[in-house]
Amino acid sequence: MPIVNKIIVYPIKSLDGVAVGQSQIQPGGSLRFDREFALFNAEGRTINGKKYPALHRVRTEHDLTYRLVTFSVDSKSNTFALHLDRSPIEEWFSDYLGLKVTLKQNTETGFPDDDERPGPTVISLASLQQVAHWFGIDVESARRRFRANIELAECPAFWEDQLFGAPGIERPFQLGGVELVGLKPCARCPVPTRDPDTGEAMPKFQQTFVQLRRETLPAFAHQAQFPHFYYLSVNTQIDASQKDKYLNVGDNVMLPMVG
Repeated sequence: MPIVNKIIVYPIKSLDGVAVGQSQIQPGGSLRFDREFALFNAEGRTINGKKYPALHRVRTEHDLTYRLVTFSVDSKSNTFALHLDRSPIEEWFSDYLGLKVTLKQNTETGFPDDDERPGPTVISLASLQQVAHWFGIDVESARRRFRANIELAECPAFWEDQLFGAPGIERPFQLGGVELVGLKPCARCPVPTRDPDTGEAMPKFQQTFVQLRRETLPAFAHQAQFPHFYYLSVNTQIDASQKDKYLNVGDNVMLPMVG
């Protein structure tokens, strides 16, 4: 039986994540602290790694208890209190990126890529190990490239592809006492192609990934959900009835039988 091996939240969208032992389900179906903050430009558009590769060079360390955050670039570090130092944080990123930056907070759903489906993304450790093998990188590099929230162990690569059905068909499953719904595989952006420390893109990463993903797609996976095969991990949704429940490392994965 697969188990939850790791839970990673990303307190500030597009910056480094934090591994936690448990995470509480928020009212909007996201994990506590995940993408709770995000940076925006003067036009009100999200500043993310997809559009701003310079963010890859920013190392971020969080103290979730005291809500402290430390940003480091080129061995220079600054520590701020997230709830007290909004303006100084905005100034720090404005100086670094060379544009006007605003920091916003959303404790209901965070700032997910898919506003209608703010649930955590799910992947297996074996999938990350397989992708790392394809590209000659270590597992931590693969983990930081694909930025999933929930990592499963004790299952084979791409086991998570059974957590969703055919297009339009939702599939319920449980992680411990938390009920989730698997919706579809997660389409990827340019971020996984880049070194998570430097932002430098690996040549032909996407083409190679698509070819190997097609060749290794499990027989149980619904191929109609993979029109271009540049997919990894599963998008989920969590109903409001699950609010305040806790997801824990070590929780069992329970998948209903399909008749």
